[in-house]
Amino acid sequence: MENRKSHTPVALRKQIGGTMYVVRVHFNEDAKETMKDKIKRLIESDVKTTQHTA
Repeated sequence: MENRKSHTPVALRKQIGGTMYVVRVHFNEDAKETMKDKIKRLIESDVKTTQHTA
């Protein structure tokens, strides 16, 4: 059986216009990539994708 820790996720709420966005964040404590590195990788990937579709 897997050993899972039970943590309440962080929830961020932001209203833009008439829409309320709720973003839940989960962290893997055993991750090999830091949060900073992951965010950087996601942004770089998004920029590359946006450049190809523009």
